[in-house]
Amino acid sequence: MVGRDFSKKLLLTIFLLACPLLVNTATASEQADESRILAVVKRVESAFKALRDYTCDVEQVFYREGAEDQHYRFKLLFKKTHKIRVEFSDPYPSLTVLYREGEHEVTVIPFRFLRGLKFRFSI
Repeated sequence: MVGRDFSKKLLLTIFLLACPLLVNTATASEQADESRILAVVKRVESAFKALRDYTCDVEQVFYREGAEDQHYRFKLLFKKTHKIRVEFSDPYPSLTVLYREGEHEVTVIPFRFLRGLKFRFSI
């Protein structure tokens, strides 16, 4: 479900970003632009469906009353086999969290250099 939800959110985001560009204003050049944009959106959607996995670096900042409160950096690895891995770099430089879609637990590896030390938590 996590993978499908993300796919839907990504496609919705692409669509919403493209919406202002898709408004029909009736000129020939703008209609040609619209056709090119739709072609690009279809290629992006097709490429995303063909992905087997992807990785992204995330920097997440939370604010409270206008001031930075919490700051996290991590690498998110997602496999289409519905496995998610989160490798924190800040503020927990050796923490790894593993999740498989459909499970009601996550595996936490507090120290990457001690791969045998694992904890499972219900979610």
